[in-house]
Amino acid sequence: MGSMKLKKKLLTYAKRPSILALFSGALVLIAFYVPYAWFLVFVALIPLYEALRDSRSHGHAFLTGFLAGAVIAGGTSFWYFASVPPLPDKSALINFAQIAGSWFMMVVALAPAAGVFGVLARHSMRQGKASFFLVPLLWIATESARMVAFTAVTFAPGVANPPFYSTGFIGYPLADSSSWLQLASLGGIYLMSFVVAGVAYLLYRMVRTHRVKALSITLATLLVVSFMPGTSLLRATGDTQTYELRVGIMTIHTPEPLRLPGFKHQSLYTATVAEHVALLAKNNPEVILLPEGGNFLRQQDRASVSVPMVIDVALQANPFGIRENVGILGTVTGETVETVRAKQMLTPQGEYVIGLTYLAGVLFGFKDEVDTHARRINVAPARWGGGLVLPNSSLRASLMFCSESLAPHFGRAIVQEEGSHIIFTMNSHGSFRNSRTLEIDTLRFLKVRSVEAGVPMVVSADQSPAYVLNSYGEVLFEIGRNRVSESAVVTVDVPIR
Repeated sequence: MGSMKLKKKLLTYAKRPSILALFSGALVLIAFYVPYAWFLVFVALIPLYEALRDSRSHGHAFLTGFLAGAVIAGGTSFWYFASVPPLPDKSALINFAQIAGSWFMMVVALAPAAGVFGVLARHSMRQGKASFFLVPLLWIATESARMVAFTAVTFAPGVANPPFYSTGFIGYPLADSSSWLQLASLGGIYLMSFVVAGVAYLLYRMVRTHRVKALSITLATLLVVSFMPGTSLLRATGDTQTYELRVGIMTIHTPEPLRLPGFKHQSLYTATVAEHVALLAKNNPEVILLPEGGNFLRQQDRASVSVPMVIDVALQANPFGIRENVGILGTVTGETVETVRAKQMLTPQGEYVIGLTYLAGVLFGFKDEVDTHARRINVAPARWGGGLVLPNSSLRASLMFCSESLAPHFGRAIVQEEGSHIIFTMNSHGSFRNSRTLEIDTLRFLKVRSVEAGVPMVVSADQSPAYVLNSYGEVLFEIGRNRVSESAVVTVDVPIR
């Protein structure tokens, strides 16, 4: 009798909206980061939908959505805690407090969007058949609002980042399925998130109405689509002429104890980059792609285009004396040929100090330390430049910088604007210690951006793996998973449109 009462109490407690909201958030995180669990993303929002249905008021619905949103925003950005200490002269406790404060501000800024979703979804779920469209549409609006909130909370004078922070978009786990990933070619990450939220709502309604047969058929269909060879079918229907481009890629890893602010200017890092450039040049590539901030090309030396051409990223002061991150084209002997374009989106606290950190520095007596940190890292975004012409051909390539890979449809935008046939992406995780979750997120960003753009992507990086992806988002080649510096020359089939 006592055990029955206990079970009843536990069941009642488990059905509380707050518990269901937290459970929904936990399921999302499992789908994101537990190996082979991505399929759970289709059911992750079901507990949240049940909680919203049972919420007593708009305020209760807001709190329910807020809790789920906080878990999702905080969990999918937990790699903040892998940050390299931004104030190396201060204690570990002070640095942890600074990182934890940034993380907490981000969670508090992003979670209210999910709270608003809770209020609106609670109402929309009573709209009959229209709810099957309204609820997932509201979820997409929620994710868009989160990007705007992130841009607002990471403001700084002179930095005008567009909304780009798509971390935690619920559609990203679908990038682990080659079939579902192809949705990105139609509507990008927004369509992927819409499908996830919509399928979860469809399953929820079937469970609520006890439609067991329809539920079984739907789940079986999801399984078939998830594991069918979608890209093989797409390739079989295509008949595109390609150009075989030989590209040298690299991944540079510096031991954690030596990865202090400014480590990319130290001789160990620059010598390692130069060593791999020399090794790659011996294998006759047409292009050698460096990580973001390779610091290989000397900007004061000028030369003519030669093969292989080297693509690097370096800090460069504009005519007003403001530093910008700029893609540069050069030679294997280190001379610069020309600048390509400037980076349009910057990483808060990695490439500029946000306004709230300045405020905290004043309040807690660390203004001088924050100013020193700012002088070391502060750069500005800029919108100038374009793509480049590949050697020995008339094909064009676009450059994409590290944080730009988070921006929905950014790859598609630059490819269309520049008429490009391939994207060269230069990544850097140098501001972070080895974070497995950040690597998982980054690869999904890259997969979705390549499918959105419809072109292959080549990636070099530091402190993370380097990849070659085709236009279907498949990883054709990878180095650096073992966290050692590596390089390789890879032949990439570039479609000729």
